[in-house]
Amino acid sequence: MKYSLSILFLFVWVCLNAQTVAIQHSKLQYVYPYIGNHMTIIAENVPCDSLHITSDNGVVKRDSYSDNPCTYVIAPRKMMDVNLKLFRISGKDTIAIGERRLRTRPWREQEARFGRIRNGSMSLGEFKATKGVVVPILNMDISGTLKVLDYEILVVRKEELVLELKNEGGRLLEENQKALEIVREGDLIIIDHIRIVFTRDEDERPTRLASLKFTIRKTYRKEPKGN
Repeated sequence: MKYSLSILFLFVWVCLNAQTVAIQHSKLQYVYPYIGNHMTIIAENVPCDSLHITSDNGVVKRDSYSDNPCTYVIAPRKMMDVNLKLFRISGKDTIAIGERRLRTRPWREQEARFGRIRNGSMSLGEFKATKGVVVPILNMDISGTLKVLDYEILVVRKEELVLELKNEGGRLLEENQKALEIVREGDLIIIDHIRIVFTRDEDERPTRLASLKFTIRKTYRKEPKGN
């Protein structure tokens, strides 16, 4: 029997034992490392529950959140291409259908944000209203935020370090919010040693991002005119 496979947009055909296989990616023409890449894989004349797929780089499994049994999640663990092998399960037999190499695309450099800014200045009111550091996924074909492990906060006043804090997680800890009440207009804020991870894998090595530096703008009030 002849099988035809597809994972949208990757139009490379492989012949295996006179069987033609087409693998197409559902969204992109590549996969990103460390995260789950969702793909729909369909083999003609092969029920989805009879299809078995293996990967030499990371994990490939059915998407438990999808109603489509042909949807898979492929999560490469290394910055290298992914070689998929596809099999049909028939009773006690495992029949090879085909194989495909997926290109792995590196992540672009990501940037942290404190509120809406990276560098520059912000008002004291805006500083007090900001609850922590976020790392939105930028310049990519996907959206979301990355997990912030920890960072340091330095408050410099007139070239003198007046406060140094360590924060676990992206959101400011309550005790750190209270400590930062000493911040005044004209202070320089440095957020340093920002560490993030892309996955929940305990073996993943954290990535360190560039520091943030901004000043607290001074507010100049006009003197009331005399009568």
